[in-house]
Amino acid sequence: MANGKLITGGVRDHKVYVFKDTDNQTLASAVSATPYACQTRDCNWEMTTVDGQVYGAQLFGGYFAKFAGDGSFTSIANLQSLGVFGYLGMWGNSTTGKLVATSSKGLVEIDPVLGSHRVINAGAFGDGVSVSPDGKVVYLADGNISAYDIASGALLNTFSGQGAARTVPG
Repeated sequence: MANGKLITGGVRDHKVYVFKDTDNQTLASAVSATPYACQTRDCNWEMTTVDGQVYGAQLFGGYFAKFAGDGSFTSIANLQSLGVFGYLGMWGNSTTGKLVATSSKGLVEIDPVLGSHRVINAGAFGDGVSVSPDGKVVYLADGNISAYDIASGALLNTFSGQGAARTVPG
């Protein structure tokens, strides 16, 4: 977070914890612990930051949210009414301020300020999300690692668990 603190969700007690950025802490060391209601069958959070601002969603259908420095959070405007809910993975782009995430609509790019989204690939669902340094390719952990062009949504490559690339014909 921009205030030099760390934020995480606690599944067992349904609290969002905020910690100072120091080593060897326990839950008792938390600066704050904000209770939350479980929105989905899995109360874990997917989280990312963009320039110190924390965003997240509860796994498998939670709404996308913006976190405050005390661990409280508010829904990102418009996304719920558009049917866009979190799935598993999320990444924050410090250059554009946008999020790339797996969602109920597939792999999407979200503008958290405007509350808008663009579907990158409606058939792409997975766990981990990462983006190339140039911001043009998103890598999605989906049993393998699949590389998608962010602009077009085209599948570029699939990397097997052995690290070998298989180029998609086209």
